[in-house]
Amino acid sequence: MHPTFFCGSAVTYRETTKQAWLGITTIDLAQFTAESQEITNQMAAAVLQNTPDATISAAITGHFGPDAPPALDGVIFVAVQQRGREIETQRVVLRSSTRQARQTEATAGLLTAIQQSLIASGQTTE
Repeated sequence: MHPTFFCGSAVTYRETTKQAWLGITTIDLAQFTAESQEITNQMAAAVLQNTPDATISAAITGHFGPDAPPALDGVIFVAVQQRGREIETQRVVLRSSTRQARQTEATAGLLTAIQQSLIASGQTTE
């Protein structure tokens, strides 16, 4: 990635890391859970707020299995936010059944959400 276009990234698997790096509160984690649309939205907003040079941020959370709650197994939450625009959210049920395939599918979904956001704002073409 070229530093002109890419400010950085953060992988925050643990709740304590989400709290320390992104300011996600214990109260919100208890109320919504780490794998929820609400926390995903907060993560995207915090990254943009804490990275002055960034113009867009994205976050993803979800359950990839194998020990996920049955109702949330294979469900991911995506959030994309551009500076000065409303946050864009998606709840996606992954089609894949293995953890590795789900990771690939989720990555593709996140990149597609970013692309769609940029196209919608006129910053790029298809």
